Amino acid sequence: MISDTHRSTFAELGYLKVENALPLELVSELLGLIDGIYARHAAADFDPYTGRAFNSHRPFFYPNILKDDQRFVNLLDWHKTFPLVWGLLGWNIYSYHSHFIVTPPRLPDDERTSRFGFHRDSGRVNVELESSPMPRLSLKVSYWLSDCSTPDRGNLFVIPGSHLHNAIDLPE
Repeated sequence: MISDTHRSTFAELGYLKVENALPLELVSELLGLIDGIYARHAAADFDPYTGRAFNSHRPFFYPNILKDDQRFVNLLDWHKTFPLVWGLLGWNIYSYHSHFIVTPPRLPDDERTSRFGFHRDSGRVNVELESSPMPRLSLKVSYWLSDCSTPDRGNLFVIPGSHLHNAIDLPE
């Protein structure tokens, strides 16, 4: 299911990058679905995650996407990513979280001071398990549907090797 190179890269860095995992036609379909969901919530002036008024200048986090369309479900066992997941986690796999995020550019006067939202996924598990480093209980598969090759495009920041440490000192 997984090559020794993929396995050792994941062990060292904590992530794998699968270039062109999805065909462009499917990317277009998924973007259409997401744009439709986004537009419906914008028109209703409701953000389902925060429970507040819709704000087109803030990231739009939409949870539990699998219920919305079979094409989202089809991504779970996608032939270019699922074998890697199986190779890293074994056969007992299930989805416990799905979402998409639309990240608009920040306005020049935006005063948010978050550290790019750095966090370790899996919530309470990280607090309740007493182990160092934390055991690999899950991993995330992300499909990027837009070009994030330049700054200010909603890019994901990853600290290579951070999965080997329970805490990371981030610079100010």
